[in-house]
Amino acid sequence: MTKVDLSELFYSIQGEGPASGRPVMFVRFHGCNRNCLGCDEKLIIKKVEETTSDAIISRVQNYLKTYPNTKRIVFTGGEPFLQPEAMKSIIEGLPGMQYDVETNGTIQDCFDLYSKFNLIIVSPKKDCFQTAKDRFEFFKTWDTISKNGRNNVYFKVVLGNLPWAWQESELKDVLLYSQYDPSRLWVMPAGETATKLVVSGKNTWKVAMRLGCNYSDRLHIRTGSK
Repeated sequence: MTKVDLSELFYSIQGEGPASGRPVMFVRFHGCNRNCLGCDEKLIIKKVEETTSDAIISRVQNYLKTYPNTKRIVFTGGEPFLQPEAMKSIIEGLPGMQYDVETNGTIQDCFDLYSKFNLIIVSPKKDCFQTAKDRFEFFKTWDTISKNGRNNVYFKVVLGNLPWAWQESELKDVLLYSQYDPSRLWVMPAGETATKLVVSGKNTWKVAMRLGCNYSDRLHIRTGSK
């Protein structure tokens, strides 16, 4: 049993990225090693629940009684890799599930955990980095980690005219200088409402076409769901 700082636990549909549209259990860990603008946890979550991995396992099992066909758990945050022992305990306590993790990617030494995930979704805000060189090296490092492991690392970023969102030119430079495979990159439109997604989504769609990467909708925003 491991102590866990938890923001929330809920059942929903994955709204973004390569697993979009699939039913999942979300385990949102509290706390992060960055203070990025536009952070989901900072904008939405107002309190932390001090709990244990055993309690989380029990709550997931109760959900599975109602939704027995659910096979996927997503660890998100905050930054899940700040609580690696908690993730290990939950994975060991719920065998037979598929596990994804959504991370800002700045903790890069949890090698014993990487192979346990079906998908590692690296989703950094642009203000994680001080310079363009930092961005290039960041993508190259995760590309190396993926190629030396299960090849299960994918990037997911928000595109838009916000201080923390990425610009097309920045992604173009990253892909060029890091030699990162664009088929492993998902770009998403910025926007907190379905109306805003309609506007920003058209531009993001065109950027995905020009870069040769993947377009990701944000289904939870589009449908007004959680």
